[in-house]
Amino acid sequence: MIAPSIDVQKTGDNIRTLMDEKGFTVKQITEMHGCISVKLVYKWRNGSDLPTLDNMYFLSKVLETPMDKIIVPKY
Repeated sequence: MIAPSIDVQKTGDNIRTLMDEKGFTVKQITEMHGCISVKLVYKWRNGSDLPTLDNMYFLSKVLETPMDKIIVPKY
């Protein structure tokens, strides 16, 4: 059995799409969170980094989307 993993690029695409659909800018997300940088959110959106579990939970609440609908598995 192959260990499950996350498609970082497609997850970033989901984050970008959901933010756009909800009308959130990167700056707004960072201001709502209070402890993350603009650069970090851009990394999430561009698929070069994944949010930590607590940041993924934050995004799921802000974007009103379950975490498993944000994360894209890699097969």
